[in-house]
Amino acid sequence: MGDKLKKPRLAPRTLLGQRLWDMRARIVASGESLLTWDDIDRELAERLGERGKSSEPIHRATKVQEDQ
Repeated sequence: MGDKLKKPRLAPRTLLGQRLWDMRARIVASGESLLTWDDIDRELAERLGERGKSSEPIHRATKVQEDQ
């Protein structure tokens, strides 16, 4: 039993998924850190002209995670 169990490699199922995965890989390879959900909220607020000044996160992913 010398074979180690290998985790299956995640594989994007759509062209958009592949493009996002490739973009992520380039960012990681560059040494730059990925954005956190808080970083994303701040950037969205800046780009939207601070319309989201309330404590409510702008992006849906955080809201879904908090509801669960």
